[in-house]
Amino acid sequence: MDGVYVGVDDSKDAAAALAWALRHAAANGLPLTVVTVVDQANLNALWTDRSLDNARDAHIEAARRGVEDLLADVGRDAGLGTGVDVQVKVLCGHPVKELVEAATNADLLVVGSRGAGGFSRALLGSVSSGVAHHAHCPVTVVKP
Repeated sequence: MDGVYVGVDDSKDAAAALAWALRHAAANGLPLTVVTVVDQANLNALWTDRSLDNARDAHIEAARRGVEDLLADVGRDAGLGTGVDVQVKVLCGHPVKELVEAATNADLLVVGSRGAGGFSRALLGSVSSGVAHHAHCPVTVVKP
């Protein structure tokens, strides 16, 4: 198995999921893979002109830096040192599909929940719900 995977985005709820995943990985001696998914539609807009390859790369690098900054903040706030082997992955595509595929051999997949319900869930879908229904491993949904 590949340890704990946690899906994060730029929402405040991502910090709660990441903190939970860090504590779980540390308590169980498991590695942690922090995954963020860049929306493919945003990248496609940058790819319409090959001269924008640098902009695309900058967009992906900015997502990586955002995850690394979140990881540093959450780790410090949770009082966790470097005892957890952490890897960061930036993927491109649909969040549910990419998270499920990335965590195929995971011991656990952790995601946050914004608590969107009813009409907004029908319009936008729910990453946590989609992951819970399609993942090949146990899933923990963390609410802030």
